[in-house]
Amino acid sequence: MKFCMRWVACFLIFLISACTEEGGHKEIPQEAPEVQLQMTRLDVIFRGFMRQGKNLKEDSIRRQLDGHLPFLQEWLFNGDTTVADSLYPRFIQYFCQDPRSAQLTDSVLSHFPASYDFKALLQPPLRRFHYHFPKEPLPEVYFYLTGYQPESGLKDQSYLSDRYLGISLDYFLGEKFPFYSGDLPKYIRRRCKPDYLPVAAMRHFAEYLHPEPDISQSPAFIDYILTQGLWQAFLEEMLPEVPDSVRLSYSSAQMAFVQAYEADIYKELVPILFSTDYMKFEKYLNDKPYTPNLSAESADRLGMFLGWKIIQAFRQKHPDLSWPELMKRRDHKKIFEASRYKPL
Repeated sequence: MKFCMRWVACFLIFLISACTEEGGHKEIPQEAPEVQLQMTRLDVIFRGFMRQGKNLKEDSIRRQLDGHLPFLQEWLFNGDTTVADSLYPRFIQYFCQDPRSAQLTDSVLSHFPASYDFKALLQPPLRRFHYHFPKEPLPEVYFYLTGYQPESGLKDQSYLSDRYLGISLDYFLGEKFPFYSGDLPKYIRRRCKPDYLPVAAMRHFAEYLHPEPDISQSPAFIDYILTQGLWQAFLEEMLPEVPDSVRLSYSSAQMAFVQAYEADIYKELVPILFSTDYMKFEKYLNDKPYTPNLSAESADRLGMFLGWKIIQAFRQKHPDLSWPELMKRRDHKKIFEASRYKPL
C-alpha cells in the first residue's frame, strides 16, 4: 500500500467533519418494548464492608450477600457450585481489609459514584437488543472490581454468561489511571476509558451470537474478517450514539487513515481473502500499535475494518434480512460476493 498526498487532505477533512460524521443518534423504534434491568453495585457494597475495618465479620458479609450467591459462585469460582459457601465471605473479607482495595474502590467511586446512572448507559443498547432478539434473555448486571492487573489485554474487563453481565469498573478509569500495569500498551489503554464501557459490554452479545471461527475447520481470512465485521455492524446497530472511533477503538489519526485509504486497504487484502495460512493475515487481525508492514501512522486491525465495510454493503443490498438471520449466517464467502463491495 503506497502513501500519497491525499492522506494530508483527507486527514484535514476528517478533522473538520468528525463532529458531524461520528456518533449520529438513532432513535429506538417506538414499538420496542421497555426493558427492566436488574443492576447490583458490588463495589458500593464492598466499600461499606471496608469501613468496618478489622471488625468486618464473615457472618455480616454472608447476611448481606447471600441473595447474590449464584453470581458470586460464577464470578469468584467460575460457576463451581461445589465450592463451600464459607469460602466466598472469607475471600471478600480478605479483599475488603486490604488497604489497597479501599484506595482502588475510592478511585472507582470518584469516577462512578453510587448515584451514577448506568441504566441510562446500558438500557438503550439492551432495549435495542431485546427488540431485535426477543427470544434471548436479558442478563442481570453486576458491577465489581477485578484488581487492576490487565496483563492479558483486558480480557477481564467484562463478561457475559447465561444469567449475568459482569462489568469490572476499575478497567474504565481512563488511559492514565496509575494502577494499570506499566507495560499495558497505549493502544490497549485506549479501551480503559469510560465511554468504552457499553462497547465492551455489548461486544459479548455479538461474540455469543456469531462466535469466532473454529480453528479446527481451517478458516480462511474472509471468515475472520467477516466475523469481526459482523461484530462491528451489530455494535453499530446497538450503539448508534457511540462514535465509530470509540467502537472500533481507533485514535482520531487511525480513523482518518482508514477513511482515507479504504480503497487501498481493499486492494491490499483482497489477494489473501481466501487464504487459510494464518501467518499471512494475522498482522491484519490482531491488536497492534499499527499494521507492521505499513507506516507507524497506519491503523491496526485492517481486516476488521474491511469486514465491517463489507457487511455494511451487504446490508444495504439485503435490508429485509433480520438481525437474527444475519448473525446466524456462516457462509462468509457468499456474503462477500453478494455485497459487491469494491471501493473506488
